[in-house]
Amino acid sequence: MISRAPEGVEAPKATSRRTAVLILNWNRADDTIECLESLTKMEGDGHFPVVVDNGSTDDSMARIVERFPDLHVLENGENLGFAEGNNRGIEHSLALGADYVLILNNDVIVDPGLMRELLAAADAHPEAGVFGARVFDYKEPQKIQYGGAEWRSKTGHFYITDLNQTEADSKIHGVTSIPWACGCAFLARAEVFRKVGLMDPRYYLLWEEIDWCSRARAGGFDVVLVPDAKVWHKGSQSFDGGTFGALRSYYHWRNRMLWVEREFSFGQRCKFYGRAMLPQIHRRLRAAISPRSKPEHRKVARAEILGLWHYLVRRFGPAPDSVKA
Repeated sequence: MISRAPEGVEAPKATSRRTAVLILNWNRADDTIECLESLTKMEGDGHFPVVVDNGSTDDSMARIVERFPDLHVLENGENLGFAEGNNRGIEHSLALGADYVLILNNDVIVDPGLMRELLAAADAHPEAGVFGARVFDYKEPQKIQYGGAEWRSKTGHFYITDLNQTEADSKIHGVTSIPWACGCAFLARAEVFRKVGLMDPRYYLLWEEIDWCSRARAGGFDVVLVPDAKVWHKGSQSFDGGTFGALRSYYHWRNRMLWVEREFSFGQRCKFYGRAMLPQIHRRLRAAISPRSKPEHRKVARAEILGLWHYLVRRFGPAPDSVKA
């Protein structure tokens, strides 16, 4: 792991609170540069970007540093996944004296008022430790990608509040408690990381922020949505096949089971398995072996079953190459 900052450049010290803006990069310099460009228009002071490179195999960091020479840069040397990649950046940010850490996906652009709204919510809600942004679609900027979530035990899934709705049609009008903040844009107090720890690296991709927010809530910190804090997200840049592809489905099935194991009591898990999982497993098995299934559907179903199996045998971390192919 290599950490470096340009000569003479330090985290800002003139303000009473400092916020590290943490961006994880992996082979997508264009996205990261566009994200950093949007940060230059963000209102307020006391914030500084920290770019963590997760083992890029292209010229990403050379291009990024050439465009933004005054960056704090952390190079992991390998792809550690979203959870552990960000963990290294969080530790680095706290060592720089950050009072808050704003985690951003590199494929978002931010509203100029993002930091102002998040910090205002932090001032107004001392009981909260995690502050999520409202996420809009990059290609269809009026459509909401994430505006909170609701867990439904009958299906065993979280359902996104206001998904594909416009802001005018939103059900949420003000800072509101939510189960978890979307990992592509949330602010957290440094004290939350110090009390509840970092994200669980076993998740690698998906559900890590859900798990971490659950632990934050259990640790006494509310998790809230700040609807006037806005970002625009391209989405699914890390997954071949996009939102419904085999790779994402593998992580979703495996990691959902790990979260349920950690979050629910034995009795609750038994109800979840019987009510939600058994019917889903039955449908996936049929899709995986039926000659009438479309090849792409068969591939996804097999990835989901493999994810379930890997949960059962405790194989976590990156997905096998057979799923990525």
